[in-house]
Amino acid sequence: MSVPKVYTIVFKTLEPLMASLSAIYLTQFDPLLYLQLTHSPSAPVSTEDIPLGMNILQQQLGNMMIFLAFIEAAVLRATDDLQVWRVVVAALVLADLGHLYSMHGLGTEIYWNFLGWGPMEWGNIGSIYAALMLRVAFLCGLGLTSKLKQSHRD
Repeated sequence: MSVPKVYTIVFKTLEPLMASLSAIYLTQFDPLLYLQLTHSPSAPVSTEDIPLGMNILQQQLGNMMIFLAFIEAAVLRATDDLQVWRVVVAALVLADLGHLYSMHGLGTEIYWNFLGWGPMEWGNIGSIYAALMLRVAFLCGLGLTSKLKQSHRD
């Protein structure tokens, strides 16, 4: 199987690396910054003010981000089977949609008012939009040769 380079670079390397690094840094080493960037009006003033339950949830979130990044990178490196790639990418589409939905408490304009976005919105929404478009393109077969698409449908 020969998947176009853009998919292999993004799905096998770029996304897993970015997700892992941001998860490790923001949820494990700077949880206060993560909360402040997510929603500054409701964020605690200091690290000591972060409730224990919130700290645990942040660490669990970071763990899940690392898990998803590992699965994406490892499984896609382990196989050339297009059907497996499609299942992994479809699972990531579901995760993207859930991630976007999690932002709904900030109001619907959070999804389209990109001129008002700060770093967290670009990271939590803009990057998800970009990843989602690439995943949907892959699932629709964009860039895959007809021979490749057909050989894995049989």
